[in-house]
Amino acid sequence: MGYVVRIVLRKYRRPDLFRASPALINIIILATTTATATAIDCCILIERLINLEPGSNPDTLACSFEIVDVHSPPEYIALSYVWGDESSKVPIICDGKSISVTSNLRDALQKFCGLENKTRLWADALCINQQDNLEKNKQVAMMAMIYSNASKVFVWLGPDPYDDAPMIFADIEALIEGLAAFAIMGGKFKRFDAETCDLYWELADGTPMVSGFPNIALFKPDEEEKARIERFLRLAWFSRTWVLQEVGLASEAFMLWGDSAQEWNSVGITCMFLLHYCKPLLVRLGFTQGFEGIRNLYMAFSSFTPRATFFHLLNNARPFNATNARDKIFGLLSHPTSRTISMATWRPKNWETYERYRGLATHFLSDTHDIWAVNELAERWSKEAYKDKELPPPLVEADYNKSVEDVYRDLAVSHIDRTTSLEILTAVQHVPDSSMPLPIPSWVPRWDQYIGTPILGLYTSDHFASANRDAIVTPSANPNRLIIRGHIVSRIVSHSILLESSSFDLPLPSNEVHGPDSSLVHRFWDHNPFAALWLSSGLARVHKAGHPYPQLLGEFAGSGYALVDLNSSLYEAYIKTWVSGKNMGEVDGFNLKADAAAYWERVFFGSEGDPAIQEEERVPKSVNETRWKRYRDSIAHVCNKRKFFFTKKEFFGIGPGALKEGDWLAVLQGADVPFVLREVDEGRDQSQPLPPDLKFQLVGECFAYGLMQGQAVRGRQLTRDIELV
Repeated sequence: MGYVVRIVLRKYRRPDLFRASPALINIIILATTTATATAIDCCILIERLINLEPGSNPDTLACSFEIVDVHSPPEYIALSYVWGDESSKVPIICDGKSISVTSNLRDALQKFCGLENKTRLWADALCINQQDNLEKNKQVAMMAMIYSNASKVFVWLGPDPYDDAPMIFADIEALIEGLAAFAIMGGKFKRFDAETCDLYWELADGTPMVSGFPNIALFKPDEEEKARIERFLRLAWFSRTWVLQEVGLASEAFMLWGDSAQEWNSVGITCMFLLHYCKPLLVRLGFTQGFEGIRNLYMAFSSFTPRATFFHLLNNARPFNATNARDKIFGLLSHPTSRTISMATWRPKNWETYERYRGLATHFLSDTHDIWAVNELAERWSKEAYKDKELPPPLVEADYNKSVEDVYRDLAVSHIDRTTSLEILTAVQHVPDSSMPLPIPSWVPRWDQYIGTPILGLYTSDHFASANRDAIVTPSANPNRLIIRGHIVSRIVSHSILLESSSFDLPLPSNEVHGPDSSLVHRFWDHNPFAALWLSSGLARVHKAGHPYPQLLGEFAGSGYALVDLNSSLYEAYIKTWVSGKNMGEVDGFNLKADAAAYWERVFFGSEGDPAIQEEERVPKSVNETRWKRYRDSIAHVCNKRKFFFTKKEFFGIGPGALKEGDWLAVLQGADVPFVLREVDEGRDQSQPLPPDLKFQLVGECFAYGLMQGQAVRGRQLTRDIELV
């Protein structure tokens, strides 16, 4: 594998790739024609030949166009780039007429002006009439074919004024070749030491090995090198929605940055390694979010996410940008899961591209089920030849004549209908702590809004609050209303302030001895939400008194179903709630009980043991620092832009940042997590029972300990129609 990578990189780092030539250069661009309605309906694919005359002005490109048959297109290269500043346009000549393109596209095209042989290119700004919605609708439906049929996809990252690319690309190449060498020897990666930058691994026979990376600036960057990496991570291309499909469908993809080139798979695999083994280092350097974005971009269309769904793709693409908000959906419709919902099990057209890197990639997957599935599918696909498959229609068709609101609503309705699940409602994330009313319809996710809060009800969760029952939807004459079956459980009576990822840090000088009398530790009790809520809410007092979590709801008396185990302690419920009840990162050694106890000791007792914790729950005083940091990182991940809440019936949980006192905790059939709902009629007499025709707004998903395993559905909790507006 290392040998293959070296050959690929050397081949496409030819100096003459970027050297201008006075010779005539022919660039053919594929495009659609809009000459007549018939041509549009038939989606005719044409070629456009760009002829660059010797000695022509380098700031102006001249081209002409030629039509060819869509069913037998010539070999061509597809270009992936960011349009750039629309106000900064330059002219190029097409068929003798001046056409304005952005300077970034002009710069990308100029990179191919030194090639001796005729090169065919496809670039959307020239190939699609951006003013014709009907043509755009047709072209979006053809994007999968355009990029998957291209012989190569070249990514233009833009100019490199600081000459950053040679150093960064060289580091990526060196790291990939080193990791590939370990894998070829049958090595098994164990851990990466963020302080020494040593990688601990084992040979196939179990012999322990330690390898350093002394010449890779990424691991120990000085200020100049850190600035280089930051500029790389901030490149606009990495945040564009359309690029997910453009490189994801490519048979081969290469990145061009200034005068340097790099194979795309090497960049993606590097990000997978860094996030799996070097995350503490990335956190310390402030690079985590940037590398996560590139990792998600790389894996979106890869064969390394065998259990992914279209909802998973939508969620991972949420941080990416699109000039047209409709493209947050339309830019993903070329993914097979837009038609099949779950990941296709047949061989993708570009499977061989990813297969070359499977031996490395599986080392960097966190889920053992994914690792098994990737290897099992690879064994099957190695015996199959690629065949075109007839797929169902996509969840929605691209239609730029629809409003953004209608596109998002139609997607939500189609997803619910196709899956008989309310999973897509877990993506509803309203602006936290806003004084503005919730938008209508409140139950439709806004994919163009991103607040950095992870979804709790993804397909990988261990929750099944509605006991795996299908959604029951009652048709409504109003398309902006959704009538579903569910259970209203309890009213929210209090909540915390808005939580931030940084709220849970535990800064204590390491050169001092701390204990429960330390003034620094006391500060945690006032400012750290984990400690402050335990003390101020009275949970500490009732926990010592042996009060279980929570009391049985009256409706469940005699039903044979308790909301939780009667022996469940408040302490257990509390530590599980903050991390949404699951062992996040199990493959990486996360242990909920031990890690939470370590964090507990740190926040309440500095470095001392807590006598209030029962003996079987106590950990040694000399707790590995890694433990409490793992729990802290898990809390920070789950709770960002959320609120901790308490209900009238003694539940507590983690809910959306937009929740308020008086909202309702509810379980909806067809969803794996509970939700927070808000009455539309806020003037209603709260002492009276809920009327059957009461309408609600959906505030967002939540975690409520004691309701995550179907208890409300299996008990005698009243089932009712719930109308969401």
